[in-house]
This record gives sequence, C-alpha cells and structure tokens, in this order.
Amino acid sequence: REQLARLNPLIGGWRGVGQPLRGSSKGAWSETAEWVWNLKGKQPAIEYVVAEGKLLKKAALIWKADDRCYQLTATMADGSERIYVGNWNKERLELLANVDGKPRYQVVVTPLNEKRTLVLFGEKTVRQLGGSDVVPVGTGYFNAVRRVFGWKIARSAQVTWHRLRS
Repeated sequence: REQLARLNPLIGGWRGVGQPLRGSSKGAWSETAEWVWNLKGKQPAIEYVVAEGKLLKKAALIWKADDRCYQLTATMADGSERIYVGNWNKERLELLANVDGKPRYQVVVTPLNEKRTLVLFGEKTVRQLGGSDVVPVGTGYFNAVRRVFGWKIARSAQVTWHRLRS
C-alpha cells in the first residue's frame, strides 16, 4: 500500500483530452475517468475506470512486492486485456507490456501537478521486435514513428487529465 500511496493525488474524478499528436487538435477526443482505491482484495489496488475511452476501458494498478515492481492490468477499448509492469523513472511511472517475451506496449503516467496528469500510450512496430511486418501507422488517433522516452514508437497517443471540481 505504501508504494501505491505515491499515486494518491490521482484519486478522484478527471476529465481527459486525448491527442494523437501532441499540440494538435486533429483527431482529438475527450473522456472522463475515475481513479479509486480498492482495498477489498488480497492486496490494495488503484483502479482507473474510463467512460467512453478510445484507448482504455479500465485498469487496476498493484505493487508486486516479491518482484519490486508495479503491475497494471488493463482492459483496452477493444475489450482485450494487457498486463504492463514497470517502475518509477524519476517523476513518471513507466510500464511495459510484452508480446512473445519482448516489450511491445508502453504506458507512461506523469503526474504534472495536483490538477493535471499526462498518460502516454505507445506501441513498437513488429520490425523493431525482430519480425518482418510493420504495424500500420497513421491510423485512427495514432501518429507516425517517433521517439518517446527512448523508445522508437510506431503508434502513440496521449491523454492529458484535468481534475474535475469537487
């Protein structure tokens, strides 16, 4: 529970603005979310439930003491489930999900201040993972290949969350 306490400022209601390309409103969308503590199970979790999210429906973040890392179990907008693991890198929580044993997907949560938080979603191409095919780019709300936090990203989008007034 102590490890999750660092994310306590996220608890509450948020209004998000999603952008496929930072600084551009083209293809942008809005959504709302609620971050809540769940203390009912075997271990405490912070749950993240998004209303009408384009990237994510819900997620649960726990601290895995044995592995000394965070685990985010996410239900994506298409209903698929993805498990991310990671840790803090300075002021941002960086989480990776593997496909065939290699990091493929990335979520980075950056609390900017008590009223604003940035969540970045990224995906590597199959070629970057050693395969022969490339994930299509420029589709929907994703943009072309670029570097994000040291990753060469094929597709990415960000959601900037603003705290709802209580």
